[in-house]
Amino acid sequence: MANEENITEQWELGDEGQTPVPVADKKSFLEEFLIPDRKDWEFAKDAGRFWGAVPTETTGIVKNFLDRGGGSLLPGIYNFYQSTFRKGKEGEITVPWKKIQDDEKLSTYLENMEDRHVINNADEIKNQDDLWHDHFYAMLEKYNIDENDENAGNNLTEAMYAKENYESGGKEDAQKLLDLRDSYILAKYPYIINDENQDDIPESVTFRHDLFSNTPGEPDVKIIGENTISFPYLGDIKFNENEEGDFTMQQPSVYKPLDQPGYEDFLDKLPGGEMAQNWQEYVTPEYSPEPELFRKPGWFWGGMGPLMLGTVAPLATKFPKANPYVAGIVTALQAGKAEAPTLVPEGQEIPTAPEGMIWDGTKLVEAQ
Repeated sequence: MANEENITEQWELGDEGQTPVPVADKKSFLEEFLIPDRKDWEFAKDAGRFWGAVPTETTGIVKNFLDRGGGSLLPGIYNFYQSTFRKGKEGEITVPWKKIQDDEKLSTYLENMEDRHVINNADEIKNQDDLWHDHFYAMLEKYNIDENDENAGNNLTEAMYAKENYESGGKEDAQKLLDLRDSYILAKYPYIINDENQDDIPESVTFRHDLFSNTPGEPDVKIIGENTISFPYLGDIKFNENEEGDFTMQQPSVYKPLDQPGYEDFLDKLPGGEMAQNWQEYVTPEYSPEPELFRKPGWFWGGMGPLMLGTVAPLATKFPKANPYVAGIVTALQAGKAEAPTLVPEGQEIPTAPEGMIWDGTKLVEAQ
């Protein structure tokens, strides 16, 4: 009984239908005000990363433009746009696997590239997987093989290549299974992994233009020249510069100017050089074609939100009648009534709209 009383004293019932809350975990009003929770810290940290990266990114943008323009800004802007946003060239580039693994930044990028590719192409990957399995089970039935047999796959191969079956359809059945398997693998990966020895240690990786994912609103990975690929948020890399398959970064991402070849060795010799490199890694997006940082609320609303608001607000004030949608977004954001600039709430009053007019969800109407 004493134990039950002690246990009861350590808990306090929440509202109806809620789980009891340990008294020790409850915060006083002062603690709630002075000690933000984890989400608040994450939001503030990511917002700080946005603003902390501004000097680094500004330097990277200017450097990139000048490098691409041979010291001239306007040609550099044009060349940057061509390299980053134009349609890539057709072709393929094969790179030794070991060379990729020896470069931490590129190997990390390719891992993230594969993860995002699987997410973005989930439907196509599942479709190809279903096609292969449907044909596989159809072949098991055709050659009278028990699908529950742990050796069903090997038995099917032997049956299709058996002398009595090979020329009467087995050859075609086996080839179709191989083609469907290859189609599944091509759908699953944004590049071709060449493992000729079948020992799970690839000899090389082949980048092919038609395997790269297209990401709405983002620059795409693309071939931009002979043996040269543009990797957004990593840089432009020229491969196979010699028989050993070495490669060099021609231009780093504008977000990461300190990734320029030679800078790391130079900074290592300077006081504070390592700190500058660590700071760049902290405030800038990770090595990925679709950085996770850009999807974090703190980075977007703590950084991009105020920046967008500062840009959009003057336009809304200047052109209120021409663009009530923009004006409504600004009003909602300023009032804290919208989580994203996608919708002006129905019935929202827009200060910049004509007197007596409100937004009905599609257009301005007279208030009732």
